[in-house]
Amino acid sequence: GETISVAIGQGAVAVTPLQLAYMMGGVVSGGVLQKPHLAFRDQLRVLNVAQDGETLRQFPLNAKTVELLSGGMRGVVNEGGTGAGAFEPGLDMAGKTGTAQVVSMKLQESAKRAEYRSNAWFVGYAPTDKPEIVVCALVLQGEHSALAVPMVRDVIKAYLAKNPLRRPKNDQLQTQIRVMSELRRTVPEARAAALR
Repeated sequence: GETISVAIGQGAVAVTPLQLAYMMGGVVSGGVLQKPHLAFRDQLRVLNVAQDGETLRQFPLNAKTVELLSGGMRGVVNEGGTGAGAFEPGLDMAGKTGTAQVVSMKLQESAKRAEYRSNAWFVGYAPTDKPEIVVCALVLQGEHSALAVPMVRDVIKAYLAKNPLRRPKNDQLQTQIRVMSELRRTVPEARAAALR
């Protein structure tokens, strides 16, 4: 009788950050589950760890399902969703936030103990069109995703910055700086005009 509750993340769900990252990678890649690594590819090469063709298994996913899930996760980050703290111009990432309740709300409210605060999750991936990296953060007693989201974003940014093909070109960087400067100037002016 718990299938429906567990399907939406309620009830007795026990997973590790690595399991969530593994699952997310499988979903956003269309059902291909790759062997997870806790290192950069160049580090694996130095250690002579095989990397290519390490698909552990595949499961059938409808392309429309993948498109809908991926679109929703892009919205979580890029359209003011619960992962909006990961949004950054020029950073192509998506993800899903989560809160893992430790005890019942009734006990949490009555006891007012820090160790009863909910745990915060965020699983993010990039780039959104052809994911190369999936990162998961679990913040114990973090309550909501405000701490987990920037952790994942920063790991993804560091990974992408290591790849010279992914670094923004100088003209792109200058455009981003110019747009942000313009926004900083016009937003206060617009607010002041609205208050008149």
